Amino acid sequence: MKKSFVLLVFAFLGGWCFAQSAAHIEAIVEMKTLSVGEACYLAACAGEKITDDASLEKAFDVFKDTKILGDKTLQDTVRIDEFANLLLHGLGIEKNLWHSAVKSNHYALKTLIGMGILNKRISPSKEVSGNEALRILTELLNRSTR
Repeated sequence: MKKSFVLLVFAFLGGWCFAQSAAHIEAIVEMKTLSVGEACYLAACAGEKITDDASLEKAFDVFKDTKILGDKTLQDTVRIDEFANLLLHGLGIEKNLWHSAVKSNHYALKTLIGMGILNKRISPSKEVSGNEALRILTELLNRSTR
């Protein structure tokens, strides 16, 4: 099951980090809670702000001045609203007027809910698993290219 999911992820995400390490993606898929470092890595790599062989520290540096993560460190767990904001910022997607103006985690989450990627009843403080993070990223990439 895990191997078929990894193959499915590669099929959808093949365009964003061409030489993505299978071991790194597999490690992300197996995470019960995604760390801030891994979330930054996914968002920065998907937005082509870093290469796929970059460190988590380099990915974190891409977002540290954006105020998305506050004073979190690489090892802290990322919440769903923070992950939504990282993805929208990393990919340069601005589909919500309020998010475009304010750039807050709240409006980033509302943007993904409005796009139909997340359920409207989701709690902003929910922690993200690796499997869920890749699903959200895949859906966002598919919907943003339409």
